[in-house]
Amino acid sequence: MVNLLADFVVRFNVAAKKNSEFFFVPYSKTNFKIIELLYLYRCIRTFSYEVHPTTKVLRLKVALFFFENKSLIRKLDLISRPGAKIYWSASEFAYKFSRNNFQGFFILSTQTGICSSNEL
Repeated sequence: MVNLLADFVVRFNVAAKKNSEFFFVPYSKTNFKIIELLYLYRCIRTFSYEVHPTTKVLRLKVALFFFENKSLIRKLDLISRPGAKIYWSASEFAYKFSRNNFQGFFILSTQTGICSSNEL
């Protein structure tokens, strides 16, 4: 079993570090919703569906935004992992990130679905 969300985070970070124009991730509902939120907040340029030519697996092609030859988002972090689940309230999460001079938004998985910190 592959953690598709962790795979997405790793592929995003590698593409941002290498200044790749685009990258591919396997399709999942979670990946799609997160990419949709990143597109809504203009953190990525565009995304589209594509079928892999040999394996015929559905995947998402994500194009990154660049500013002065660097990716707009330099790094994504995955806080909770399948082996180490972390449960925080939204206020506790916001407090932990406000201490580190965090500027931006975070994406949460809630009982009602995936949302950003701006939607809370």
